[in-house]
Amino acid sequence: MNVVQQKHTNLISTTAYTSHAVTLAAPATAGNLLFALISVDKGPTAIATPSGWTLLEAYTTASTSAALCYRVAAGGETGLIVTWDVGRLSSSLFLLEASGLTATPTFTSLNSGENNVNAIDFPPMNLPGAGTALVAYVNDSHGAVIPTSTGGITRLSSTGSAEGDRTASIPECFVGYHDAAAAETFDAAVGFPSAATDQSYGAIVFFPASAGTPAATLRWAWSGVGTQTGGTVVAKTSAAASVRLRYSTAADLSGAQDTPAVTTAAPDLTARFTPGGLTPGTVYHYGVVIDGVLQAARGKFKTAPAAPASFTLVASSCAATGSTSTVFARIAARNPDVMLQMGDLHYSDISGNDPPQYRAAYDNSVGVSQQQALYRQVGTSYVWSDHDFGPNNSDSTSPGKPAAMAVYRTHVPSLPLPAEGVYHTFTWGRVQVIATDQRYFATPATATDNASKTKLGATQKQWFKDTCLAAKAAGRAIVWVNPEPWIGAAGTGEDHWGMYATERAELATFFQQNGLNDRLVIVSGDMHGLALDDGTNSNYAAAPAGKGPPVYQAGSLDQSGSVKGGPYTGGSLAGPGQYGLLIVTDTGGATLTVQFQGIKPDETVWNSHTATLSVPPVQAPYMTVENGQQRLVPFPALGGTPSPHAASHAEGGTDPITPASIGAATTGHVHNAATTTVPGFLSAADKSKLDGLSSYTDEQAQDAAASLLTTGTHSGITFAYDDVAGKLNASVSVSGGVTTKAITANTAANTTVTPATITGLDFPLLASTTYGFEFMILFQSAAPATGIALNLLTTNTAQLAANADIPAAADGTAGTFHGWITASADKVIGTGVQAATTTYVALIYGVVRTTASAGTIVPQFSSEVAGSGITVMAESHGRLWAVR
Repeated sequence: MNVVQQKHTNLISTTAYTSHAVTLAAPATAGNLLFALISVDKGPTAIATPSGWTLLEAYTTASTSAALCYRVAAGGETGLIVTWDVGRLSSSLFLLEASGLTATPTFTSLNSGENNVNAIDFPPMNLPGAGTALVAYVNDSHGAVIPTSTGGITRLSSTGSAEGDRTASIPECFVGYHDAAAAETFDAAVGFPSAATDQSYGAIVFFPASAGTPAATLRWAWSGVGTQTGGTVVAKTSAAASVRLRYSTAADLSGAQDTPAVTTAAPDLTARFTPGGLTPGTVYHYGVVIDGVLQAARGKFKTAPAAPASFTLVASSCAATGSTSTVFARIAARNPDVMLQMGDLHYSDISGNDPPQYRAAYDNSVGVSQQQALYRQVGTSYVWSDHDFGPNNSDSTSPGKPAAMAVYRTHVPSLPLPAEGVYHTFTWGRVQVIATDQRYFATPATATDNASKTKLGATQKQWFKDTCLAAKAAGRAIVWVNPEPWIGAAGTGEDHWGMYATERAELATFFQQNGLNDRLVIVSGDMHGLALDDGTNSNYAAAPAGKGPPVYQAGSLDQSGSVKGGPYTGGSLAGPGQYGLLIVTDTGGATLTVQFQGIKPDETVWNSHTATLSVPPVQAPYMTVENGQQRLVPFPALGGTPSPHAASHAEGGTDPITPASIGAATTGHVHNAATTTVPGFLSAADKSKLDGLSSYTDEQAQDAAASLLTTGTHSGITFAYDDVAGKLNASVSVSGGVTTKAITANTAANTTVTPATITGLDFPLLASTTYGFEFMILFQSAAPATGIALNLLTTNTAQLAANADIPAAADGTAGTFHGWITASADKVIGTGVQAATTTYVALIYGVVRTTASAGTIVPQFSSEVAGSGITVMAESHGRLWAVR
């Protein structure tokens, strides 16, 4: 069986209703099989068989009613509406479209009971040959029950109500399948790991395989974020097929190129394409070719600009599973450059390690036609939150963690990912977008809030800090895609950073100490509403100084409204159908602006805030970093019409500039040749020196060349005259030239064991160069038992060897702690000081050599003991000199 598409929804209401409808992601294909399971709570209820459908069985009791039916698609069916006779308050409906089956079913059913049924054990069923057994059952659950199964059943769908809370007692539908290659005896059972279950009903329906193999079609396509020269697209097919991506700068795909073919295979049926050699800042259109047939659907993505540019990002989160909201089309109509999907792509709340459920969740979100209007048309950066990673408020203990990670990597058009987790970064113009994964590594929120409690995990947190510092060094502003709310009181129990207050303070202190608050904005999801704060409430540093970074909340796509955290200086607006725009204006100067606009369902602006972020001015050519490699990109040639003032000075203008008017030589003039007596382009004296070089000895040539130098150190320059070639060879060794830096103010006290950079003592390093260095670090400790920890943070170094001498006790042979630094971030930790609040000096000295790329070196400090402060004092300084 080929699963073409499926849709499963639950309804809960306080008002009785008599119908339930589902909408397919795409119209059904003629000849395919349609299969439906409907359940209604609080029976008995007479469920009407939909027109054109065949009823397999209607089941009814005093508490729950259900019906199974099927039909062969005529083509074009967009969904199903089921009706019944008596108004009820909850129901569940599952609809499947499949290919490769014939509509001649064999059927068996089992009514398993009324109360406290925890398992359904079907009697063995003899399957007559190749085909598929659909396993369908209904369970009236009073808790968040996820069924288990045996017998080789692949689960298709199981969807709980919003937030995983089934207090309204939904009679939950479940459908799975088992493919048989030949005749066999099929023994199936399903179980419920809870004593809180109730009425249950089950059935097995066997559909024989059809004689022919139906043509594979496109299920959905998803555009990823473009790089400057490439893009990523993931396409999913209805069956195994040979697939290519056809792409062009033209919307009609004229002049298109095709990628190499990729073969899709079960169970994922996805193909990933990464076209390269593209032009920066360009829109590329694409279609998907399946088994030689170009599919009708079209998509597009944009490559990143190569130089400073103005652009628009859109951000939002939280969509109901299978959402058909108009918000997706409204976002696409804005034609943003990139979509930041900040989590809760769906609300499947999967609590088992079950890859089929995660695959179905993508089909029932990205694959829905209304959502394809966005995800196929706008390059998307996606990082999960709780409901799409696992159940509500899920964390690193979620049982579904391995399946979530595996299916993300096959279904999402992601940027390069780490070995674990889905955090990633990309550059767009002079903005570094950093998306963090706050579920995969997260400590449970209920754990004691201390230095070991984390949302990010140690590896991701260091990567995040390093990426922020690298962005600053490269002259970029930062947009942090932080999936959960940043602002909120500590320990309130809400799902936001307030439950990780220690780590939040650590990050806020890092932002402040490294001068990031004026070059960073935070955009978050998870909250079902819009909110903004100008930085008044976001600085959680250990010793806050001024405002923190602006914070923007963007949501929800399609979930009922709610507000988390706060306070927010710009207020908040709860509700669905909302999103945020981040409008970046960059003219290449010392600052750029990011304007946040909260967009309401009527497409009007709820509120806005403009952040002016500090970045250094950019000079042509522009150096960028792409996929970890430096790349030199020149500015495009300037064009356009001269201003009226400039035009007045051109030839034929009212005030033309001529050679005579500016004291320049006329066109076609000549210069005298330099001789030993007549000056020309060279002075006569210099011409005499050059003419005499051919008769000089090597030593005389060195003296003559050195005499032409007016500055510099001559001892590092060696000359030798080549009599055969008739030329002077020179070699220059880099030596001398000591560079000194010092800080003029005390740093903020570091009360953590996390290293903080000593801003102002950073030195750039040339490529392939050896340096000597020395740092004299003046410091004070808050307590005698607290020592200073020192390390060096370096980039692009081939060799690093340094000693660290740290005062640690009273005068004497044991008064200094000695240690060695042999790698970047390698710490030497002092064990105390003689007296608190007394200034001591620590010394780091050594040798560093860079790789073929330029690098940096800067000292960092931290406390030996968490909670006890170390302050680096003014007049700390460093010296650096090139050796060779």
